[in-house]
Amino acid sequence: MPPPPDSRPLRKHLIASLLMALAAMAGLWPDPVAAADAERPRLAVSVSVLGPEGGSITPAQMVAALAEGGWCEPKAVTAARWNRRPEAAGDAPWLSVVLTGFGERADALGFLFDADGSPPRLAAHVPYGKTLKERTMVWIVPIGSIAFAIRDFVEAAATPRPSPPPVVGLVVKERAEEPAAEKGTAGLAGLSGTRAASNVDAVRALPAIEALVAAALLRNGLAPGPADAAGGIEADVRFGVKVASFRVARRGGAAAAERVVNDVPEDQYFDHLLRTVMVLGAKSGGPADFFRPDGTGPLQLLAATSDRLTVATAAGLAIFDAVSGGRIHPAPNAKGVTHAPGRYVGLAGATGEANVFRITDGLARIEAAGGAATPLATRSPGRTWAFGIAAGGAAVASDRTLSLFRGGTAAAWRHDEPAAITAGPAVQGDRVFAGLEDGGFVCRDLADGAERWRKGTPQGNWHGPIGCFAGRILAYDRNGRSLAAFDPADGRTLWTQPLGDVLVVTPSQAGDRILVAGKNNRVIALKPADGTIAAEVRWPTWLVSAVAIPGRRPLIACADIHGDISFLDAATLETVRTVRLPARLSGPLLFQPAFPTSWGRPARAAGDDADDLADELDRTFVAATPPIPAVLAADVNGFCYVVRVPQD
Repeated sequence: MPPPPDSRPLRKHLIASLLMALAAMAGLWPDPVAAADAERPRLAVSVSVLGPEGGSITPAQMVAALAEGGWCEPKAVTAARWNRRPEAAGDAPWLSVVLTGFGERADALGFLFDADGSPPRLAAHVPYGKTLKERTMVWIVPIGSIAFAIRDFVEAAATPRPSPPPVVGLVVKERAEEPAAEKGTAGLAGLSGTRAASNVDAVRALPAIEALVAAALLRNGLAPGPADAAGGIEADVRFGVKVASFRVARRGGAAAAERVVNDVPEDQYFDHLLRTVMVLGAKSGGPADFFRPDGTGPLQLLAATSDRLTVATAAGLAIFDAVSGGRIHPAPNAKGVTHAPGRYVGLAGATGEANVFRITDGLARIEAAGGAATPLATRSPGRTWAFGIAAGGAAVASDRTLSLFRGGTAAAWRHDEPAAITAGPAVQGDRVFAGLEDGGFVCRDLADGAERWRKGTPQGNWHGPIGCFAGRILAYDRNGRSLAAFDPADGRTLWTQPLGDVLVVTPSQAGDRILVAGKNNRVIALKPADGTIAAEVRWPTWLVSAVAIPGRRPLIACADIHGDISFLDAATLETVRTVRLPARLSGPLLFQPAFPTSWGRPARAAGDDADDLADELDRTFVAATPPIPAVLAADVNGFCYVVRVPQD
């Protein structure tokens, strides 16, 4: 029989609890229940339902949701405005829950106002849409998610706060249908709407836009304040049919700037306002520009030039003019279809040149200017990296077969390897290199496919693209979790460096170092001569991508899932600058030495007429934004960002 459980710890706990209770009765020890009650925060809770869509809840329902778990003491109050403190709140912090809805999207915002009159804090932001109920799409406010976000914020806010954000004025007013010369009220946001053809009641919509702008400010490290607060941004809005145009202008001497975003779909108002304020007013320095080229969903950046941007979407390939934002390829057909289906790969060159390939129905190079496809091979690569480009041809790997094609016709030569080709091929000079699943590595002559050398790595498994740098062939061994360098002449192993995990990007040149970034969140700069680690940094979260940036001071740009893009010195890996973006990033980073920062806002000749308010306001902003050396990134929502590269 097993021994009986030890009851001594239980007896000690019961005795200690009894002594504490007796001491509390005698007033010698604080009552734990009373102490817990004293520590529970009090909250005065109001609900403001703004905007034409989004459903509704009552303050009592919000209070009931917050009271679950007994973590706070909420009470319902009524507020005349979402940002005007009600007298009934007394000396308790006031939680103003705001529901704003346009089109198919709504945003639940929780603003927390302290009793001392300090600027509000954004305690919750929960976007939501309609829900299918009894065969009908209806608005159901996610009250549980809102309460959870507020609790998480309030409990985290119990720790010492950082320094308060800068306060800028916030005012919203409607502009008459025929605007006079009067400008919007000076301050952070002077929002005004003209009564053009619209499906929106501007009187009801403007307070919702005001709340969205306030949330955008708080997300960007700024705090909305009264109209007479120093400095700020003015914003004008014109409502159309299911769209709106925004003009946001930053005031303040040398920092003055304007940004116009036309025809924003109604379910993207907050997304665009958040990024607009980020570009113009983020205290930590935001990106130089943002845009959503496809307008429908996630995308992958493929290549960028000084006047073109090529992306892959769920529908296929699309090429855009980098200034006007207009689609260049493919042009709409008679049925309005504007996509080129297939799978595409972008291989940006060291100086940002565009290299885009289609890897379905064979292999083809895509011309950046207009999207024309030049066939390179009749066989499709087995993996996204399973091809190498040679002068006038391409080496392609598919399963165990390695082939060389010239002129996009039949293979000039082909060889079946003893195992699947899982690394490369790569073309360097007059040779083709490929790594095998069984640890074999082969070098063949580019001209006729003759075997130059072959070697085996016991228990090895070569995987991913093959790099070529400083007279070395670089390949990753997935089983050994290490990077190896070979002599291309005879296959001698020059060095091996353990890395610990699969690589995020192909090993590449970063100044006089080899850049290596792994899924174990290590960024490493290796010495090409012997593979030793020159510098290393452990990333605090998952890495998404990294790209080397040439220049007098070589840099490395790293992107992570938190939305941060950090620029590192390539030699020391010390952080030079970090830019925080508002959403999780996805796909590769692209470097372009001179990319425009005026997407969708082309400059016009001085004598051109301005058809609408947005066109008229557009002129000054475009003239002040020349092309810049930039890193381009995309987030999971399909927005692209132009981030300025730090200069020497």
